[in-house]
Amino acid sequence: GSELTVSYLEEEDLAKGTDIRRRKLSMWRFTCGCERCNIPLDTSRGFNCPKCAAGSCFVKVDSFAAAVAPASTQATPQLQPCTVCYAPVGKTEQKELLEYESQYVDVLEGMSKTDIPRIEEVRACALQCFRQHWVLNQLEQWLLDCYKNQQGFAMECV
Repeated sequence: GSELTVSYLEEEDLAKGTDIRRRKLSMWRFTCGCERCNIPLDTSRGFNCPKCAAGSCFVKVDSFAAAVAPASTQATPQLQPCTVCYAPVGKTEQKELLEYESQYVDVLEGMSKTDIPRIEEVRACALQCFRQHWVLNQLEQWLLDCYKNQQGFAMECV
C-alpha cells in the first residue's frame, strides 16, 4: 500500500519558513521529521546578498526546541554566507534584513488578497530584499489567483 500523509497546516502555510511551520505544528504537539524540516538551511527564507546582489543568503535552522520557544527567548536567526560570492552577512545587515522580513510579514497579514495594484507594489519592493523567499511566493500566488479570477482570463494548455 501507499503511505498516507496528512498536513496539519493550511495550504498557504506549507510554503512558509521552517520557524513558522514548526510553531504552528507545535500546537498539535507534533514534530515534523520530513526532509525539508530537517535540513540545516531554511530555503524558503532567502535574502538578496548585500555584497554582490547576485546570490542568496538563507537562514540557518536552529533546533526544534529553539524554534518553538517563546519569541522573547529565541536567539536571533543567523544567515549563511552568500551562495555566489561566499561573503558572510554582517550582524548589522542580518538584523536589518530580518527586520524587513518581520515588517513584510505584518504587511501580508493586513493586506487584501485581491488588491492587485497593492500586491504588485509590495512585490516590487520585496524583490529588493528577498530571493527565494516565501513572502515573494505568497505575493505571486495572490497575483496569480487574482488574474485567474478576472473576467475573460483563460488559461490555455498547449
